[in-house]
Amino acid sequence: MRRLLVELGCEEIPAFVQEGAAAYLLNFLRDNLKAKGFAVGNGRYFATPSRLSALLEVSPVSATVEVEKVGPPVKVAYDLEGRPTVALVKFAESVGARPEDAYVVERGKGKYVAVKVKSGGEHLKDVLKGLLEEYVRTVPLPKRMRWDDSGLTFIRPIRWLVVLYGDEVLPVSLGRLKAGRRTYTGRLPVRRAIDLPEAEAYEEVLEEAGVIPDFHKRLQRIREETERFFKLDREAYSEYETDVETLLYEITGLVEKGYAVYGKYDEAFLKSLYPEVIMAAMVAHQRYVPHLEDGQLKPGFVAFSNNPKGLETHRKGYESVLKARLDDALFYKTEDLKRPLSYYVANLKNVTWIKGLGSLYDRMERVREMARRMPKPEGINPEILDFVATHYLFDTATSMIRDGKEFTKLEGKIGYYYARDKLTEEWGDPERAERYAVGIYEARLPKGKRFPKTLEGTAVAIADALNTVDGLLKIDYRWTSSKDPLGIRTNVRRFLALLLHGGAGYEFGRYALRDFYALTETYPHRRDVWDGLVRDTLPNALTWIQETFSYGYYPEDPSNVLLTYDGENVFLSAIKARAYERVVVGENREKFATIVKRLRRIVGSEAKRLLKEEEPEKAREYEERLKGVLTAIEEGPLREVRDIDVLKQSPDVILRTYEAYLKALLSLYEALDEFFTYVPVMVENEENRKRRLALLKEALTLVDEILPGS
Repeated sequence: MRRLLVELGCEEIPAFVQEGAAAYLLNFLRDNLKAKGFAVGNGRYFATPSRLSALLEVSPVSATVEVEKVGPPVKVAYDLEGRPTVALVKFAESVGARPEDAYVVERGKGKYVAVKVKSGGEHLKDVLKGLLEEYVRTVPLPKRMRWDDSGLTFIRPIRWLVVLYGDEVLPVSLGRLKAGRRTYTGRLPVRRAIDLPEAEAYEEVLEEAGVIPDFHKRLQRIREETERFFKLDREAYSEYETDVETLLYEITGLVEKGYAVYGKYDEAFLKSLYPEVIMAAMVAHQRYVPHLEDGQLKPGFVAFSNNPKGLETHRKGYESVLKARLDDALFYKTEDLKRPLSYYVANLKNVTWIKGLGSLYDRMERVREMARRMPKPEGINPEILDFVATHYLFDTATSMIRDGKEFTKLEGKIGYYYARDKLTEEWGDPERAERYAVGIYEARLPKGKRFPKTLEGTAVAIADALNTVDGLLKIDYRWTSSKDPLGIRTNVRRFLALLLHGGAGYEFGRYALRDFYALTETYPHRRDVWDGLVRDTLPNALTWIQETFSYGYYPEDPSNVLLTYDGENVFLSAIKARAYERVVVGENREKFATIVKRLRRIVGSEAKRLLKEEEPEKAREYEERLKGVLTAIEEGPLREVRDIDVLKQSPDVILRTYEAYLKALLSLYEALDEFFTYVPVMVENEENRKRRLALLKEALTLVDEILPGS
């Protein structure tokens, strides 16, 4: 086998499309060539802003195999005199055979004609054209464009095509393009043509020409070049609303190799602007890497160029562009802070939220009412809660968010800063201003690993998510598994994650779900939709919580919550799932499965033929034994479970109580085993049958107390 190289040369491919489209090309070629009988070996994919490539070992010719093709029944294939009918002739033509090649086979109860057809033996060059066209048609892309009259569409115009098998150019075409061995460098400092000697030399030749085609090797270079100037701390960047890993990934998709330069800006901006604003100007507008050191923003950045020549000139240009954006941001801030917060709150009446649901002001009013009425712990401050609920969207109407383009992602954070500064100015009490302002930011959470840390912020965030879902259902919003542009499932997930989050000092999920549903207009008549959304989203919300906080009282495997979820309380359901994980392990798992399986099978059965009673005295003895075990569980562990004050007791105490209950349920295994051995249930005697079924229903009720979804 030799190496096959396929390269599609394109105009600037979006950064977040490159790797996925290149990996798809490799997998597409590998899978389809295998399906056609080619031997396929190891492979790699490559991606830069101007190319998508795949390099893999493949045999030159597909294997030849003999396949039996079955045609029409014998009585249809031949006439009364044994001559081939039109049906047989057409069948033979369709598979490339002759009527005289047919023979008779038995299939089931009938006889049919069949022929043996050889397939395979195709040369690589003869199948690649169709495969490449199919790749271009099927590769998942966010959008497509035409660039000539070939009828092909792709993410960007395809300008050249390389198809090499070893050192041989395969005569393959794609649209108007004919394959060759010529590839090209990036446009800067000047685009150069390169004739590849062979497929195996692809990566080496491009690297010598200043192109790193391996995406992850280039990503590593971007990281190392940045860290020549300062160390990268992912957590430190996340504190400033910046995902540095995504930034580095995007930069990798913007350069063919990447040459780093360190730029600076006036240190005065660090005093006059908020750090997130400075970083947003660098990241969103220019894809600079901000200089963070010991968690503090420094007046510098790293930028990357495709052109190694004139880096000093590039640095000055980068600095000039950034200064212009920071000057704009300072203007927005200065003008915004001239007006009171109430000015922006009133202006929300002019900003449409969602068609059919009114303005952002209307949204905030509904959330305020929900936050006021929702169940909440005693420690919550009603004045702060009301302030947050009536101001948490005000920054949407400010110049910074409305006109700042790259600053729009700072919604909530700008509201926090503006509220803090204005309230400090008004009250002269920075600590009090901070307590009131922080909830404005938190009401827009969670985002990633950032969750609210105050009860007031948590309560408003819950109300906001709940109101959004309620509003979308009110306007009969439709979504599918792949399309949900207004994010109804995202908001259900957000709602549930906030209920399960304990970082503010209290889990709001301790309250029954019906207490939150009572705040909505749609639950009474869309109950099934609400219940379905919550059930489908709960494991995902738990995953979010556990990946962020790893609470010991929630399950390690979030999918287990589907066993314990009762539709009433997500907090308790999550704790029950953790208790299940701790107790029902090893041989206990098999015992518990047996208990549940036996109970559900017999309790839900409707026997058509009833049994005659045998050994009634012995049956009665084992009935009493089972009744004794049930009574012991009901008067002990079950009572403990039902006496839990879920609103006050700690999660660890609740967890231990359910663990004890599950251990008690395991005692049912021996009792049920004896019962089913000696006690016939579905007997002719109606009194005995009803009494024994009642015992088993009682046992199943105990199981459903903790595992209603089992």
